[in-house]
Amino acid sequence: MGRFFFAWFFLLAVKCQAAELCLDTLGAGKYCDQLIAAVLADKITCIGYLVGTFDDDAQCLQRIVATNKLKSARIHLLNGPGLRNRALGAYEPHRRHTVATFSAAVERGDKDVTTAIAERAKKIESITKGKLRCLLSGVLEHDLSTKAAAKVVEILRANAPSCRVVNNPVSLRAAVLPNTIHELHGEKPSLKAPCVVSLDGIRAVAVDMPAYLKRYQHCEQIFVWDQELNCRVEGAFIDPRLRKACPTKQQFDSLLSYLDPANLKRTPAPQKIRGCSKVLKTQDGYRTGFVWKVGDHPRPGKQTVTIFPSSERWDRVRFVANGKIVDEPRFCGIANENRQHWCSNKLARQLPEGVVVQASKGRQITCRVLTNLKSGRVD
Repeated sequence: MGRFFFAWFFLLAVKCQAAELCLDTLGAGKYCDQLIAAVLADKITCIGYLVGTFDDDAQCLQRIVATNKLKSARIHLLNGPGLRNRALGAYEPHRRHTVATFSAAVERGDKDVTTAIAERAKKIESITKGKLRCLLSGVLEHDLSTKAAAKVVEILRANAPSCRVVNNPVSLRAAVLPNTIHELHGEKPSLKAPCVVSLDGIRAVAVDMPAYLKRYQHCEQIFVWDQELNCRVEGAFIDPRLRKACPTKQQFDSLLSYLDPANLKRTPAPQKIRGCSKVLKTQDGYRTGFVWKVGDHPRPGKQTVTIFPSSERWDRVRFVANGKIVDEPRFCGIANENRQHWCSNKLARQLPEGVVVQASKGRQITCRVLTNLKSGRVD
């Protein structure tokens, strides 16, 4: 009876424990000093990390753990998207493989592949054991067969026994492996505990963040992500170690703000949009789609600029909050892939969170809700 009660109490405690709020800093090796400063200032206690793609030998992770301030980390050992897209650098141990040959090699137990995973797992074990809560994934967003994925799990358990094992398939319908934490990416994947969820691939500025965080409180960890954390921009592929588009201080602070529950409570939900013929979807397009951003030239009329998709032409643009017009930007030209630009008369800080952009032509009114204005950019 006593053992039964203890087991029941333990399961209840785990179930009731709130998920950790984490930042998926996969490219940490490119902005390690900035991340360490945030850890030392107690602004972040849980991170995501990708070994070997942005730096060698988990160097940044070692520096962060050495602060003795980090509580948790979910760590991927190999880069799955790079394998899938045939975009691995010369420094990646699986660079000569395709998805098919890599999966087959893992199934066969080929030493070149299994040794690479085992050695990296041992390295993470040596860095994290007794110092933080370690969740360890063999391959980020993998396409492995179920048999190969199970083989990777065995290697991780044998070489990093103090870490809990995570399986992170790219497919939302992949099998859940026994005695693992299942990790999926996206805003609304279906997940049952034990689980990890990350926005990896979906920009934080495009997400209803309070709803996202509430949806996955049953998971072990909830990761916030934006493209700056991978030091990337839209366009041609750039080798991760040559990338320059890492988060600015403003962008990094904005992402960190999502991890503060008090700030989330103060974030108003997006307004209901009434009287709109069309609502522009989040991530409507990067190079040819919608963008709102702080202007490049801080002179009157250029404080903020709203850029519309190239196919759209408007007679009038308004910013509306709670049924009231708070600004009426003026047309200020066509540029950047033939897109209309409308320049505001207000600074970004003068616009309320959740303000609605209404663009009209005749009776047609197209709308877009602007959230997370502190980031200086919404697209």
